[in-house]
Amino acid sequence: MTIRSRLLLLLLPPLMAFVVLISCFFYFNWSREILHSFKSRLQSIVVTTAQTFHIDEIEWMIKHVHDPGVILTTPYQQLRQRLASLRQKLGVTNMYIVQIEPVSEGEYVLPDHPEYSFNEIYEGHNPQNAYRQVFLVEVGEQKPSSLQPPGSYDFSETDERQVYLTKKAFVTPIYETRKTHERFMSAYAPIFNGSGEVLALLGADVGMKAIDQKLQNALMAILAGVFITILFVIVTVFLIADRISKPVQQLNQAALAIAAGDYEANIQVEGPKEIKELAHNLNTMSECLVEHMSRLRESSLIRERMYGEYECAQLLQHYMLHKVVEQFQHASLRLKLISVPLSPLQKGLLLKIDRTSPQELTLCLVEAQEQGFAGLFELNQHAYLPTETLDHQSFVECQFRQNFSLLHYQVNRLFPPLVWSIKSQKFIKEDHNDIPLQNQDMVFLYNSSLIEHFETQEHLENWLGRVLRHFAEDGLEIIYTMLTNELNFLAKKQQVKRNFQMISMQIKISETP
Repeated sequence: MTIRSRLLLLLLPPLMAFVVLISCFFYFNWSREILHSFKSRLQSIVVTTAQTFHIDEIEWMIKHVHDPGVILTTPYQQLRQRLASLRQKLGVTNMYIVQIEPVSEGEYVLPDHPEYSFNEIYEGHNPQNAYRQVFLVEVGEQKPSSLQPPGSYDFSETDERQVYLTKKAFVTPIYETRKTHERFMSAYAPIFNGSGEVLALLGADVGMKAIDQKLQNALMAILAGVFITILFVIVTVFLIADRISKPVQQLNQAALAIAAGDYEANIQVEGPKEIKELAHNLNTMSECLVEHMSRLRESSLIRERMYGEYECAQLLQHYMLHKVVEQFQHASLRLKLISVPLSPLQKGLLLKIDRTSPQELTLCLVEAQEQGFAGLFELNQHAYLPTETLDHQSFVECQFRQNFSLLHYQVNRLFPPLVWSIKSQKFIKEDHNDIPLQNQDMVFLYNSSLIEHFETQEHLENWLGRVLRHFAEDGLEIIYTMLTNELNFLAKKQQVKRNFQMISMQIKISETP
């Protein structure tokens, strides 16, 4: 299975579930806000419009509502025309002026249409038939012939009669009419007479077609957002997969080339940090293979002559340096030895560790004066001598004090230790041979070979800082790997003949008292 397929299988199911959940949340919230918006708008419309009518014209309509020719009169036509203009400007489905009156027991709810099948006789126990509407004037989207004429009756579908008691506007929930089975949301506002009593009600309807259209638009917007989001994630996954898979394919081909014997191939890939590190390590491996093979081709006579002395020197150096580093354990200090062996003849190193107390530690790195076994043998004689007697030797001594928060050092013929601050991302400058330390800071000691190669401490700091700035926060193990690779590359590139030795340390200061 390819990287692209794995990413899609890993990301798409949780993404789809998350998107569906968010979409439902948005849709339910938007639908609630849309209904609330229609309700508030309807209430504002009826309250504002009810105040525009004069009491005289409403009282005239109430007085002449049952006259046969009232629809032909000028007052009715003017009132209806003004109501139609307001309805059109405000964008509601219907607008009307009605009165609410009680239904007598044994009487049809709609006395003007007893033949309707949905009409009922009020028997005194069904509250839905206890009241009815008397239309004074109505305008709407329908044809005038289909609207209620003055004096006609209709069911009181909701509790709009409470406006007479509360004298406040009332907005109904969405309901279905008993005549046409259409769904509406209505609002009613009182029209008062001169004494402050409710004279009639101004009503306005909004059909569910308008509300459903708003809800449908909201749903389409959410679906469009979901589609764009999923499409964007799929495209992103493809791009990320290509960015990873192409360098991996290049590394695969390079590894096959190395297996076929092409050790000189230089691998250059672009991609994430880990891919670049792997390519760099493969290049280092190729260089090391070339070096090892060249060593195997050296004269067997030279190897035989050097074998005995070289093996003894290696064994002695192992006990004086490598084994000391491997067996060192301390709660506040970690050690790593970075070694790049370039020649069997080298100036040996001796590492002395004195545990003064759990809060203090003295570490001294002494370098032999001569190369090879003779220098190591002489150096081993000084293993238990105090530092004061080593004036003729090359050494650097580090004393960790004050619970590893201060480094005091002494040097002779070597460079002072380099201290890298994790917090400031730079080397800490010493003050009278004292350097303050913080948690996770790194300390570096090195042999004369590195000093001779870089010539000045500033050059060494610049080279070492380029690596630390990128990888110091990843920990001592990563720094060990990267510095080993960089020193190997440096040695091969500039044909260094002497061995590079560096001791890297990392401080771990306990935060608890």
